[in-house]
Amino acid sequence: MAQIVHRLLIAFVLVAAATGRRVQAANHVLYSLNYALELDQKQRAHERDIAALREQLQNAKAELASAKRVMEAERKNAKAELAAARQATAAEVESAKTAAVQQFLGSKEYTRRVAEQALPAYERGAEDMKRVALRLNPRLDAAKLVLPLD
Repeated sequence: MAQIVHRLLIAFVLVAAATGRRVQAANHVLYSLNYALELDQKQRAHERDIAALREQLQNAKAELASAKRVMEAERKNAKAELAAARQATAAEVESAKTAAVQQFLGSKEYTRRVAEQALPAYERGAEDMKRVALRLNPRLDAAKLVLPLD
């Protein structure tokens, strides 16, 4: 910027010397120099603003990265807690199922169902044993060969 101002100054001095209107040329040079300095100050102010904005951007990026790390850690903790809760729930459900089965196996209802299912097989076995016994010993009375259902 300083080189531009210097060249402008030389150009205006040469112009002023050539035309003879030195005062007007000097005023023009002064106006141009002031305008160049204003532009230079504005440019520096913009550069400072840009530097400040870049610093704010870097800070915002750092905060975002930090927040992402925190959120990722919280997400992992939540997943671990959820997995533990699921596992505990599954264990409780399995325990409840086992207790229900044990309770059912010890109940009279289970005994009755087993007896209902076993009765036909028991009766077939009793008839088979009766035939075998009569075949081996034909003198036995078939009416007396009865097995109790107790």
